Amino acid sequence: MEFKNGLPVEPRKICGVYRFVFGDGSFYIGCSKDLRKRYAKWVSDFKTKRWLSVSISERLSINSFVEMEVVELCPELELKQREAFHLMKHSGDPMLLSRSDYAWAPVIQYDSSGRFVKRHASIGSAARYNSFKLGKVQMVLNGQRVAHKGMVFVYESKGVTGSFVKNKVPKKNKSVKINQREPGGNVVATYVTLTEAEKKVGCSRRNIQRVLSGEQNTAAGFVWEYAS
Repeated sequence: MEFKNGLPVEPRKICGVYRFVFGDGSFYIGCSKDLRKRYAKWVSDFKTKRWLSVSISERLSINSFVEMEVVELCPELELKQREAFHLMKHSGDPMLLSRSDYAWAPVIQYDSSGRFVKRHASIGSAARYNSFKLGKVQMVLNGQRVAHKGMVFVYESKGVTGSFVKNKVPKKNKSVKINQREPGGNVVATYVTLTEAEKKVGCSRRNIQRVLSGEQNTAAGFVWEYAS
Protein backbone atom coordinates (compact mmCIF):
# COMPACT_ATOMS: atom_id res chain seq x y z
CA MET A 1 0.00 0.00 0.00
CA GLU A 2 1.35 3.43 -1.00
CA PHE A 3 1.36 6.17 1.64
CA LYS A 4 1.55 9.97 1.50
CA ASN A 5 1.78 12.16 4.63
CA GLY A 6 1.22 9.00 6.68
CA LEU A 7 -2.09 8.27 4.90
CA PRO A 8 -2.89 5.60 2.30
CA VAL A 9 -3.06 7.09 -1.21
CA GLU A 10 -6.24 5.12 -1.90
CA PRO A 11 -9.15 5.22 -1.20
CA ARG A 12 -9.62 8.98 -1.39
CA LYS A 13 -11.83 9.30 1.70
CA ILE A 14 -10.68 7.32 4.70
CA CYS A 15 -12.26 7.16 8.14
CA GLY A 16 -10.45 6.16 11.30
CA VAL A 17 -8.26 6.91 14.31
CA TYR A 18 -5.00 8.82 13.80
CA ARG A 19 -1.92 9.79 15.76
CA PHE A 20 0.30 12.87 15.35
CA VAL A 21 3.85 12.23 16.53
CA PHE A 22 6.25 15.01 17.60
CA GLY A 23 10.04 15.02 17.49
CA ASP A 24 10.36 14.52 21.26
CA GLY A 25 8.23 11.37 21.20
CA SER A 26 5.00 13.00 22.42
CA PHE A 27 1.85 12.19 20.46
CA TYR A 28 -1.77 13.17 19.98
CA ILE A 29 -4.57 10.66 19.27
CA GLY A 30 -7.78 11.70 17.54
CA CYS A 31 -10.35 10.48 15.02
CA SER A 32 -12.01 11.75 11.87
CA LYS A 33 -14.45 10.54 9.22
CA ASP A 34 -12.15 12.15 6.63
CA LEU A 35 -8.50 11.81 7.64
CA ARG A 36 -7.20 13.80 4.66
CA LYS A 37 -9.24 16.86 5.59
CA ARG A 38 -8.23 16.49 9.22
CA TYR A 39 -4.57 16.33 8.21
CA ALA A 40 -4.91 19.54 6.15
CA LYS A 41 -6.68 21.26 9.08
CA TRP A 42 -3.92 20.27 11.50
CA VAL A 43 -1.20 21.53 9.12
CA SER A 44 -3.02 24.88 8.87
CA ASP A 45 -3.40 25.07 12.66
CA PHE A 46 0.26 24.21 13.17
CA LYS A 47 1.26 27.11 10.90
CA THR A 48 -1.04 29.68 12.55
CA LYS A 49 -0.99 28.11 16.05
CA ARG A 50 -4.71 28.75 16.32
CA TRP A 51 -7.18 26.46 18.16
CA LEU A 52 -4.39 24.36 19.63
CA SER A 53 -4.33 23.13 23.21
CA VAL A 54 -1.70 24.45 25.61
CA SER A 55 0.09 21.08 25.70
CA ILE A 56 0.37 20.99 21.90
CA SER A 57 1.46 24.62 21.70
CA GLU A 58 4.24 23.84 24.17
CA ARG A 59 5.46 21.02 21.92
CA LEU A 60 5.44 23.36 18.91
CA SER A 61 7.69 25.78 20.78
CA ILE A 62 10.25 22.95 20.97
CA ASN A 63 9.78 21.17 17.65
CA SER A 64 7.23 20.70 14.89
CA PHE A 65 5.27 17.49 14.44
CA VAL A 66 7.06 14.69 12.60
CA GLU A 67 4.27 12.70 10.98
CA MET A 68 0.68 11.57 11.03
CA GLU A 69 0.03 7.86 11.49
CA VAL A 70 -3.13 5.88 10.84
CA VAL A 71 -3.78 3.87 14.00
CA GLU A 72 -6.90 2.10 12.79
CA LEU A 73 -9.40 2.37 9.93
CA CYS A 74 -13.02 1.82 11.00
CA PRO A 75 -16.66 2.62 10.06
CA GLU A 76 -17.93 6.09 10.98
CA LEU A 77 -20.37 4.73 13.57
CA GLU A 78 -17.47 3.17 15.50
CA LEU A 79 -15.16 6.22 15.43
CA LYS A 80 -15.70 7.50 18.97
CA GLN A 81 -15.69 3.99 20.39
CA ARG A 82 -12.35 3.15 18.76
CA GLU A 83 -10.83 6.54 19.67
CA ALA A 84 -11.83 5.98 23.31
CA PHE A 85 -10.27 2.50 23.19
CA HIS A 86 -6.89 3.81 22.00
CA LEU A 87 -6.95 6.76 24.40
CA MET A 88 -7.62 4.40 27.30
CA LYS A 89 -4.86 2.08 26.05
CA HIS A 90 -2.31 4.92 26.30
CA SER A 91 -3.91 6.80 29.23
CA GLY A 92 -0.91 6.11 31.48
CA ASP A 93 1.66 7.34 28.97
CA PRO A 94 2.99 10.81 30.00
CA MET A 95 3.73 11.56 26.33
CA LEU A 96 0.05 11.43 25.37
CA LEU A 97 -1.21 14.97 24.68
CA SER A 98 -4.89 14.24 24.00
CA ARG A 99 -7.80 12.97 25.99
CA SER A 100 -11.45 12.17 25.38
CA ASP A 101 -14.01 13.79 27.66
CA TYR A 102 -16.17 10.68 27.38
CA ALA A 103 -13.30 8.25 27.86
CA TRP A 104 -12.81 9.60 31.40
CA ALA A 105 -16.43 10.62 32.10
CA PRO A 106 -18.05 9.00 35.18
CA VAL A 107 -20.36 6.09 34.36
CA ILE A 108 -23.31 4.83 36.42
CA GLN A 109 -24.14 1.13 36.35
CA TYR A 110 -27.63 -0.33 36.92
CA ASP A 111 -28.95 -3.85 36.68
CA SER A 112 -31.77 -4.71 34.26
CA SER A 113 -34.44 -4.00 36.91
CA GLY A 114 -33.16 -0.45 37.38
CA ARG A 115 -31.31 -0.95 40.68
CA PHE A 116 -28.15 1.08 41.19
CA VAL A 117 -25.01 -1.08 41.15
CA LYS A 118 -21.94 1.18 41.15
CA ARG A 119 -20.49 4.51 40.06
CA HIS A 120 -17.37 4.15 37.93
CA ALA A 121 -14.78 6.86 37.28
CA SER A 122 -14.56 5.97 33.59
CA ILE A 123 -15.63 3.56 30.86
CA GLY A 124 -12.43 1.60 31.42
CA SER A 125 -13.15 1.25 35.13
CA ALA A 126 -16.65 -0.04 34.39
CA ALA A 127 -15.31 -2.59 31.92
CA ARG A 128 -12.59 -3.82 34.30
CA TYR A 129 -14.96 -4.07 37.29
CA ASN A 130 -17.35 -6.30 35.34
CA SER A 131 -14.69 -8.13 33.28
CA PHE A 132 -16.49 -6.86 30.16
CA LYS A 133 -14.90 -5.81 26.90
CA LEU A 134 -14.59 -2.02 26.67
CA GLY A 135 -16.43 -2.02 23.35
CA LYS A 136 -19.49 -3.73 24.88
CA VAL A 137 -19.82 -1.08 27.60
CA GLN A 138 -19.34 1.64 24.98
CA MET A 139 -22.15 0.15 22.84
CA VAL A 140 -24.57 0.39 25.77
CA LEU A 141 -23.49 3.96 26.49
CA ASN A 142 -23.96 4.90 22.82
CA GLY A 143 -27.38 3.26 22.62
CA GLN A 144 -26.25 0.57 20.18
CA ARG A 145 -27.56 -2.03 22.61
CA VAL A 146 -29.89 -1.77 25.59
CA ALA A 147 -27.77 -3.75 28.04
CA HIS A 148 -24.86 -6.19 28.23
CA LYS A 149 -25.25 -9.35 30.29
CA GLY A 150 -28.08 -7.73 32.24
CA MET A 151 -26.14 -4.55 33.02
CA VAL A 152 -27.03 -1.02 31.88
CA PHE A 153 -24.49 1.81 31.70
CA VAL A 154 -25.22 5.54 31.40
CA TYR A 155 -23.05 8.64 31.62
CA GLU A 156 -23.47 10.34 35.01
CA SER A 157 -23.71 13.73 33.26
CA LYS A 158 -27.00 12.66 31.66
CA GLY A 159 -28.62 12.40 35.08
CA VAL A 160 -30.49 9.20 34.19
CA THR A 161 -32.29 7.53 37.10
CA GLY A 162 -32.81 3.87 37.85
CA SER A 163 -36.56 4.15 37.17
CA PHE A 164 -35.75 5.43 33.66
CA VAL A 165 -33.46 2.47 33.05
CA LYS A 166 -36.09 0.04 34.32
CA ASN A 167 -38.68 1.43 31.92
CA LYS A 168 -36.29 1.30 28.97
CA VAL A 169 -34.94 -2.23 29.44
CA PRO A 170 -37.23 -4.95 28.07
CA LYS A 171 -38.06 -7.72 30.52
CA LYS A 172 -36.50 -11.10 29.97
CA ASN A 173 -38.46 -13.92 28.33
CA LYS A 174 -40.76 -11.46 26.58
CA SER A 175 -40.68 -10.37 22.95
CA VAL A 176 -39.32 -6.87 22.45
CA LYS A 177 -41.97 -4.69 20.81
CA ILE A 178 -41.53 -1.03 19.94
CA ASN A 179 -44.21 1.66 19.95
CA GLN A 180 -44.22 4.53 17.46
CA ARG A 181 -45.95 7.44 19.16
CA GLU A 182 -46.82 10.97 18.10
CA PRO A 183 -45.21 13.53 20.47
CA GLY A 184 -47.74 14.07 23.22
CA GLY A 185 -50.23 11.87 21.35
CA ASN A 186 -51.38 8.32 20.76
CA VAL A 187 -49.48 5.25 19.61
CA VAL A 188 -49.42 5.16 15.81
CA ALA A 189 -48.09 1.63 15.41
CA THR A 190 -46.30 -1.17 17.23
CA TYR A 191 -43.42 -3.11 15.64
CA VAL A 192 -41.91 -6.45 16.60
CA THR A 193 -38.35 -5.48 15.61
CA LEU A 194 -36.26 -2.41 14.86
CA THR A 195 -35.80 -3.68 11.32
CA GLU A 196 -39.57 -3.70 10.78
CA ALA A 197 -39.87 -0.15 12.14
CA GLU A 198 -37.00 1.02 9.94
CA LYS A 199 -38.62 -0.40 6.78
CA LYS A 200 -42.15 0.83 7.52
CA VAL A 201 -41.22 4.37 8.57
CA GLY A 202 -38.08 4.87 6.50
CA CYS A 203 -36.14 5.99 9.56
CA SER A 204 -32.67 4.79 10.44
CA ARG A 205 -32.77 2.13 13.18
CA ARG A 206 -29.77 3.88 14.77
CA ASN A 207 -31.88 7.03 15.28
CA ILE A 208 -34.70 4.93 16.73
CA GLN A 209 -32.19 3.34 19.12
CA ARG A 210 -31.03 6.80 20.20
CA VAL A 211 -34.58 7.65 21.26
CA LEU A 212 -35.00 4.29 23.03
CA SER A 213 -31.77 4.90 24.96
CA GLY A 214 -32.65 8.52 25.80
CA GLU A 215 -29.93 10.13 23.65
CA GLN A 216 -32.53 12.13 21.69
CA ASN A 217 -36.24 12.87 22.02
CA THR A 218 -37.62 11.94 18.59
CA ALA A 219 -36.70 10.24 15.32
CA ALA A 220 -38.54 10.94 12.05
CA GLY A 221 -40.87 13.18 14.10
CA PHE A 222 -42.02 10.37 16.41
CA VAL A 223 -41.35 9.23 19.97
CA TRP A 224 -40.15 5.62 20.23
CA GLU A 225 -40.57 3.43 23.31
CA TYR A 226 -40.56 -0.19 24.35
CA ALA A 227 -44.11 -1.57 24.45
CA SER A 228 -45.23 -2.80 27.84
